[in-house]
Amino acid sequence: MRIEAVDRMASSQAKSASLQRIAFLHQSPTPCDRQANIRSIAAAIGKAADHGARWVLTPELATTGYTFAIEYGTDWIGIEHDAAIEAIVAKVAETDVTLFLGMPERDPTTGALYNTLRVIDRHHGSICTHRKINALRVGSEAWSSTGSIATVADLPDFGPVGLLICADACATRIGEVFRRRGVRAIVSASNWAVGEWGPAGEWERLSRQADIPVFNCNRTGQDAALSFETAESVIASGGTRVMSVASADPIIIFADWDFAAGQLIGWFSRRLR
Repeated sequence: MRIEAVDRMASSQAKSASLQRIAFLHQSPTPCDRQANIRSIAAAIGKAADHGARWVLTPELATTGYTFAIEYGTDWIGIEHDAAIEAIVAKVAETDVTLFLGMPERDPTTGALYNTLRVIDRHHGSICTHRKINALRVGSEAWSSTGSIATVADLPDFGPVGLLICADACATRIGEVFRRRGVRAIVSASNWAVGEWGPAGEWERLSRQADIPVFNCNRTGQDAALSFETAESVIASGGTRVMSVASADPIIIFADWDFAAGQLIGWFSRRLR
């Protein structure tokens, strides 16, 4: 596991309302086994809650893996998949966490398919859904239509949080949009491997533009097209990375962020399986 951080000391439980423990599910979704992915996420939610996390972040397309459409198509997206993730919704209902879940979605009115990030909490169910704006129209994402708006989730007892999926961070003005809308944090779900087309300062730029922290949950493992074993889950603030974690094994990263002070207090990790 490769680790870079400003403060590597595991912190104690939150001592004030401004201190939030955030869990990053740095998982390895299996493209051909949706049920296994869903069971893994549900178990990880329980583990995250047991460690005091209030937010649980997942990677992009956490329920399916990135290249799922190549393996088994898209006809099942919609009612069948929504029914399957009820196990995840039920697990959230048992805890006091807010879940940011990367998943495919079918619009019930138009039938269009989207790469989405759904926000779910115990008391209010599904709060909102962000549809990926910069979805590729070829290859592994050819199935997905493109979203059109920078989505803001109004979280109870916290306030507005900006939502992004992976390459949405490349939009040069999106940080300014979030800043004008009074967003307090940005949550991003990614399947973004290191390499020629890997991240190149997008999260750092966003954190500087919007003047708020960016919490990006990436993934690990091997997909049909790419290796994500060196992909990094990141916290960026003030234009720099204050936490960057990569692991060849699936892990949960716990980060304690002080929103009043605008700083990382500490972090630690646990094996996901």
